[in-house]
Amino acid sequence: MGHDPVHKIAVVMGGGSSVGRGIAVALADLGLKVHVADIVQADLDDLVAARPDIVCRNVDAIDPVAVETCLQEIERTDGPIDVLVNTVGIGGEPRPIEETTVAEWDRIIAGSAGAAFYAIRQVVPGMKARGGGCIINFSSCSTKVGLPLRTPYVAAKYALEGLTRNLARELGPHGIRVNAILPGAIDNDRFRGIVTSRAQHIGRSERDVEAELLAFVSMRTKIAIEEIVGAVLYLMSPAARHVTGQLLSVDGNVEWEN
Repeated sequence: MGHDPVHKIAVVMGGGSSVGRGIAVALADLGLKVHVADIVQADLDDLVAARPDIVCRNVDAIDPVAVETCLQEIERTDGPIDVLVNTVGIGGEPRPIEETTVAEWDRIIAGSAGAAFYAIRQVVPGMKARGGGCIINFSSCSTKVGLPLRTPYVAAKYALEGLTRNLARELGPHGIRVNAILPGAIDNDRFRGIVTSRAQHIGRSERDVEAELLAFVSMRTKIAIEEIVGAVLYLMSPAARHVTGQLLSVDGNVEWEN
């Protein structure tokens, strides 16, 4: 597949842990100068200790001023950003739509579509000036099937997909590609926590609960972080130089969610 040598500076929003961290490490291994923005300081401290070559910044991705300040500082020190990966997302608590507050709705929408918008609008001028760039957003397989009691989250991810497709058209003439990845049940702490919590709540084994959650995944499997990282590396590689405006599912084919 190979790596595109024109990519030099990468920013991973929400890159302190899990998938974001995996992406940041993989990009640094390819020789890119990688900057990670995340709000959890403990995760950033751990990443810096493991990979001092990755620059970490404590940034609230749903604060547009903080995002602007962060990205402007990166461009002042290292130049235009070549790759932007937006992994940030806020799930919120499951609840019926009539019990969802306006504040919670606004927060969750800002946590996906808003966070991506705040970052993208800052990096696009530099990408236009250098004649290209790669933007990768993170949506969710839930947009394909719906997910009751999680309406703000699914709506936020739909908005993110609309942002992705429309910007692919708007920015294509400038050589800027915009795509989104739709992960399935990622084998990480968050998914394991969901399984443990549900098992305790209903008094069943974690194995049974996990099997039930995966019953409507065609391949009956969780998704390894390395698989998501591989999708990112593909989308920023020469093999994908004409791939834009696409929603790439890495989920084992989710048929349904409950």
